[in-house]
Amino acid sequence: MIDWRDCGLVILASGRSQRFGDNDKLTASFRGKPVAEYAAQLSDAAPFAKSIGVIAPERPDLKRLFSSYNITTLVNSDADAGQGRSLALGVSALAELGCKIAIITLADMPFIRRGHLDRLRIEIRENEAAIAFDGQRRSPPVLFRNSMFEKLTGLTGDAGAREILRQTRRVKNVMMPAQDLIDIDTRDDLTRYDITN
Repeated sequence: MIDWRDCGLVILASGRSQRFGDNDKLTASFRGKPVAEYAAQLSDAAPFAKSIGVIAPERPDLKRLFSSYNITTLVNSDADAGQGRSLALGVSALAELGCKIAIITLADMPFIRRGHLDRLRIEIRENEAAIAFDGQRRSPPVLFRNSMFEKLTGLTGDAGAREILRQTRRVKNVMMPAQDLIDIDTRDDLTRYDITN
């Protein structure tokens, strides 16, 4: 089984929240905490070699939040270009530190817990990647071995690692409940899933 100490965590948090309206979804309150704090808490859930949050420019609020969980922040100066660049930045930083594994999650997925990452870590076995799967679609979180890092660090655009995963034969789909893989995109999502309302 993969050792947590060989793993680095990357939280992608550089999106512009365009579907959310005027305010930012990552700092919106959800069940009593900012949406992004749930992802930040993952850094304390296991002894990662390193935890990195990739943010857009001029986001001191997210930098403070991540710093409070001892998460190093990297700024994607071209955040409008899409998620691919953010993923490349995070994986590049882990590669420089000698991490053997990159675990990628999104800052707008508040239901991801250590147990989900454990499943990826256990079930990857001899594969190059393991990704959450709800029976119909693949979704973050995703775990990559360092054999994939070179391809990941060349990413650009908004497709993220989707095409790389499609072209990789040794990818393990790890079944997880669809409700755990929900992301917050709109104000309606915030209300629908916030049981405190």
